[in-house]
Amino acid sequence: MLDRIGNPPVVKASDLKAAFDPLMKAEKAVQVVKRERMNVRLLRLPAERTRRSSGGGWKKQWRNGDDNETLNDPTATKFYVLITGHPTFEPTNLPGFYYGSNFIAFVNKVRDSNLFPEIGDHTPVFGIKAGSKLLSDPLFVEFLPFVKARVAATITPAKEMELSLAVNPFSSNWKSIMEYVAEHPQLLTVDSPFRQFSLAIYKAEHADRDGHSNLVTLANALGIAINNTADYNQAWAKVIKNYPILKICNRNTYGSGTLEEKTVLVDYIRHTDEQNKRLVLSDVRVVTDETATETEDEEETVNV
Repeated sequence: MLDRIGNPPVVKASDLKAAFDPLMKAEKAVQVVKRERMNVRLLRLPAERTRRSSGGGWKKQWRNGDDNETLNDPTATKFYVLITGHPTFEPTNLPGFYYGSNFIAFVNKVRDSNLFPEIGDHTPVFGIKAGSKLLSDPLFVEFLPFVKARVAATITPAKEMELSLAVNPFSSNWKSIMEYVAEHPQLLTVDSPFRQFSLAIYKAEHADRDGHSNLVTLANALGIAINNTADYNQAWAKVIKNYPILKICNRNTYGSGTLEEKTVLVDYIRHTDEQNKRLVLSDVRVVTDETATETEDEEETVNV
């Protein structure tokens, strides 16, 4: 009977290795996600709508980030914020940002500011627990301190002065007359307060102010004070005191903006400047005369 069945089929080990070796290598190539990477969160952009009363303002703004290409790129810079663990994933070092949507709006401002070429439209922001082994890698950079240092270095005293109108926007009913005078400065004398102010505000408003509003928003969010600025509203409040008609007159009375109206107003300003100049000179003359009289009296006293 055994003779009829014959020997069982034999498979050589070398044949098995040749058949299954590619499968074994492919299985080894599959990367095992370490626990540190499994706990990494990725900020969702753009922000999702969440109800503040739900208490999920931050939780709903994260998703799993272990499969992100930047996270797995050994040469890429990874920006992160420190967060707590499951289930809340609340930031631990983001003062002033109580809801995820607020912080995401801030991140978008950073991207739009042109100050950070490292942070583009598709640059991810990760959430990582403090003490994670990942943070020993110098390519992991904490987002908020990085941004704050760059903004603080950008806002020099000279830059603060450039940001004056972004910090204190100027408004006046007589802007059209100011622009007219600035474009035709020969209409008023060099020492005219109205002319001087018109030229100053015209220059400030026509300077390159691209990105100023965004930069001021970032500085305010980061608690960076901007103090070295010009307040054109306060300056105008002093200038207009020289021209009582402008102070009490309703701008709507001269609403058409015709050349005739502008000419009338400029004539009034010129006349008022001349009148104020005469008053100043008169005051100086009176003071001079009084001083001279006092001096004569002193000389007479000495002679006596």
